[in-house]
Amino acid sequence: MRAIEPAFTLIEVLLALALFAISVVVLTSSYVNVLYSMEAVRVDRVLEQEMAFVRSVILTAPDLEAIEEGGELPTAELGYAYWEAELEPTEVADLFVVHVSITLEGTAQGGEHTLDDRLIVLRPSWSEPLDREELRAASKERLAEIKLNRPL
Repeated sequence: MRAIEPAFTLIEVLLALALFAISVVVLTSSYVNVLYSMEAVRVDRVLEQEMAFVRSVILTAPDLEAIEEGGELPTAELGYAYWEAELEPTEVADLFVVHVSITLEGTAQGGEHTLDDRLIVLRPSWSEPLDREELRAASKERLAEIKLNRPL
């Protein structure tokens, strides 16, 4: 008489296959999520680089009137960037608050992306000489007033 060799039952095999299938599904979905996340980071990085490029072009422009008119720029990857800027002088000479609105068309999400930003910029070339002197005189008066009112 032959001895029965130990073997797996049908239920044990089916259970092992089910566990294997579940683990494959979980690992595959995790891998797909990682791929989507990496693509989203890449798109965000490209978008931020394009926005930084447009901001740098706006802020390095020497002509104040050209900045206030706005304009459009070709970008490296996302088509054209359309921008508008509003300048607001401050109480400090040569210091300006720039409200920038940048719209990028042709983003990876299939639409347009808009960024509204508020920048504080020191640009002596944007100031009128008479306004600059008036602001400097007013600053000197404020500093002298603060100095007089300061406790010893």
